[in-house]
Amino acid sequence: MRKAVNKQISVHNDDIALIFEQLADLLEIDRANPFRVRAYRNAARMLKKPQR
Repeated sequence: MRKAVNKQISVHNDDIALIFEQLADLLEIDRANPFRVRAYRNAARMLKKPQR
C-alpha cells in the first residue's frame, strides 16, 4: 500500500499570467471572439502588476 504524500506546489502569479497569455494566443489563432481574447490578456496583465 502506498502512503499519501502531501506535496505543496508553489504557483506564482507570473506562471498563471503566462498561461493566460498562451491561451489568448491560441484563441486568437482559432479566431475566437476578440472580447474573450482580450479578457485573457487583461487577466494576464493584472496578474503581472506588482502586489501592494
